[in-house]
Amino acid sequence: MNISILYATLTGYSESVAMDLSGILKDMGWEVTMTDVTQLAKPHAPLEGNIIFGCSTYGDGDLNDIAEEFIESLRSAKLDLSHANMAIFALGESIYPDFCGAGQLAKEAFESLNAQVIEPIMSIDTLELDQEKKKQDLLSWATHITTAFDV
Repeated sequence: MNISILYATLTGYSESVAMDLSGILKDMGWEVTMTDVTQLAKPHAPLEGNIIFGCSTYGDGDLNDIAEEFIESLRSAKLDLSHANMAIFALGESIYPDFCGAGQLAKEAFESLNAQVIEPIMSIDTLELDQEKKKQDLLSWATHITTAFDV
């Protein structure tokens, strides 16, 4: 039971969420690897299996530069992600009209490369101060997506 968590972070917050999620998944019995997408070799080896992708939203619904570069590199390599079961978490601030819009952009990009994307996208409000609520929301989401992942 393996899950890879890929994250595209500029400020470290996506990495922090990935670490929290990794701990939850390990407690659930999953083997987890975490990778900053900037550390992946290019051209990318095939991405397959159970993958969680996380990134922050910049501006009003845009991918951050690292996430955009990663996704564009996948498109340029014309990778077939048909053997990937993906889930996505996105970070953003709820004051913006397109709150966590990067998650939807990532979903569309991965689906265009034939990945199966498990719904819903986890939207994390960086303005939310209640850390316990954030962890409970992550636990609920992790429980949901792991039932859809291949074991």
